[in-house]
Amino acid sequence: MKGSTKIYLMVAAAIVTIIGLITGWYLFIFLILPLGFLFKKANK
Repeated sequence: MKGSTKIYLMVAAAIVTIIGLITGWYLFIFLILPLGFLFKKANK
């Protein structure tokens, strides 16, 4: 996993955790924003 991809995942996890702790509504961001583009591999 690239460093930038790892940072994006950590930021997304932090946002979900903070919003989940405040509102009690977890995982909404994964329903709205699919993160599949972070995991696709470049064809070389």
